[in-house]
Amino acid sequence: MSTTAETLGINLAVDAASGVNQYLSFILADEEYGVEILRVREIRMWEKPTKIPGTPRYVLGVINLRGLIVPIVDLRRRFRMPAVPYDNNTVIVILQALAAEHERTLGIVVDHVSDVYKVNDNDIRPAPDLGINIDTAYIRGLATIKKSAEADDREVGEEHRQQGDVMLIILDIDRLLDVNALMADQQGTEADNDPAGPDNSEKKASASPTD
Repeated sequence: MSTTAETLGINLAVDAASGVNQYLSFILADEEYGVEILRVREIRMWEKPTKIPGTPRYVLGVINLRGLIVPIVDLRRRFRMPAVPYDNNTVIVILQALAAEHERTLGIVVDHVSDVYKVNDNDIRPAPDLGINIDTAYIRGLATIKKSAEADDREVGEEHRQQGDVMLIILDIDRLLDVNALMADQQGTEADNDPAGPDNSEKKASASPTD
């Protein structure tokens, strides 16, 4: 089952006249990450991919996207974050990545999507050593999002206005989802533990929407 961005309250339309780049943000382990909105093809609710033997453990398998076979990468696994069960908030963000001047369509599994922000390139700072298991080579930079200003501009709910400023970690999708690098990394395969844990497999399956 797919879901539209509108269902989640996310506007994927690009405002070309704004003069600044727009980023779709999503949550992983209580941190907010961003990807260029121009790279986002669609957002889908979690569905269990078809497994492909011998792939790295963070490549969950593939899904059929209207005739297009799309590899699905669990971003928590990719970043070696603690595993959590998939639930009704879990989504798959379908992205267009560039590799050797060719476009590739891949999906990333994230805890949930958050918002769309406008960010000026001049406001993006280089990523320091964050002291976490995320290779800074996959991070384009960091940007401080003024929640209050964004709230006034987009007329979001009062609870959003009270959250304060956040640090947006902007990902380099082309490096992160380089197909050759993904498939060459055989450290951990599908034989590894499921992210929901063996005791939660039935729970995950029952909570996972199906086509």
